[in-house]
Amino acid sequence: MGKIKSIIFDFDGTTADTTPCIRYSTIKTYREIGIEPDPDMIATNMGLTLRQFLALFFQGDDEALFERVCRRYEEVYRTEGIYMVKLFDHVLNTLAKLKAAGIKLAIGSNNVQVALQYYSKALGLDKYIDEIVCVDDVEHVKPAPDIAIEIMRRFNTTPDETLVVGDSTYDIDMAIAAKCPTCGVTYGAHSADKLRKAGCQATIDSFDELIEFVLGK
Repeated sequence: MGKIKSIIFDFDGTTADTTPCIRYSTIKTYREIGIEPDPDMIATNMGLTLRQFLALFFQGDDEALFERVCRRYEEVYRTEGIYMVKLFDHVLNTLAKLKAAGIKLAIGSNNVQVALQYYSKALGLDKYIDEIVCVDDVEHVKPAPDIAIEIMRRFNTTPDETLVVGDSTYDIDMAIAAKCPTCGVTYGAHSADKLRKAGCQATIDSFDELIEFVLGK
């Protein structure tokens, strides 16, 4: 890995612990129509887009009902679940040190822009994050490379200068497709073993380990 000039961070499960929010919103939404989602499936599939994620638990082929489920989930997420989200340990201090070293920082997520902008301000990420690129900004979401390519375009950086940090194989697949180096976090959706099997070059157990990994100190 050469000198890193920019870093793309996944949001859900990497930068912020959104599992309680997503679990609560999913279970409440589906229980209202008599479906009990599998909690394990919730935890291991959070890298998908909202519609892909909710389709995992839907039963039948009633498209109108599925649309209502999607709208209801967004309502529960926005009015109740959103307040359950918090940053993982050491995120702000680590971002501050990376920023001070002159590294450009971005969020690259399959989440939506309105939620990410809210979190960025509410959690203090906006002091350090230079760009947010998500499902609203590209034609193809993760695991396609579009999000990484768009961030590199905005930063004017090359793949070998751009590190992708994520917790799922969707992040790793995106990075590989974009020809970027990878670093997986082991506290999110997928295990270290699963990330390595997907081609992840390195893994860390805590967000602040990025400082030594990137800066060597």
